[in-house]
Amino acid sequence: MARDLRLAADGAATLIVGPVSFIGLMAPHLPRMLGLRCAETHLAGAVLVGALLLAMADWLPRLVFFPSERRPIWSGRW
Repeated sequence: MARDLRLAADGAATLIVGPVSFIGLMAPHLPRMLGLRCAETHLAGAVLVGALLLAMADWLPRLVFFPSERRPIWSGRW
């Protein structure tokens, strides 16, 4: 019952605020699942996981839905 309520609250927050809120909700929990229990390592892990999730959430849909917008890293011209 409590788990269903938490899932509904997460879904409502994501629906209202957007996908960035979901990343903000998930980033602190994933390092704990990976075994980072100490406060210093947990904070660093949450920052890294949040940045990685946000970058992947931006990059992956662009790659899948708009592949023609991919620009090369180095085009040989200035």
